[in-house]
Amino acid sequence: MSSNEEDPIRALNNLLQGTNPSLNHFLSWTSEQTGPNHQAWHKGQYTFRGVVVGYGEGLSINQAKYHAAKQALQHFQTHPPT
Repeated sequence: MSSNEEDPIRALNNLLQGTNPSLNHFLSWTSEQTGPNHQAWHKGQYTFRGVVVGYGEGLSINQAKYHAAKQALQHFQTHPPT
């Protein structure tokens, strides 16, 4: 992420807050870790009203969330949250 690029996790939260603050209630994050702790791989997804809107993987939970939030933002560009 470049220094002038907004954090997609924050941008996702801001998008929902800006649309309707009660929509954050419908966004959830679930994740799992595979592999041993010293070589962990994290997978996670954002769901909105029960529909997967973003999926991400990475060496840390934050990396997985980052990638999933980018996908969720792309999803909401074509399917605005309501």
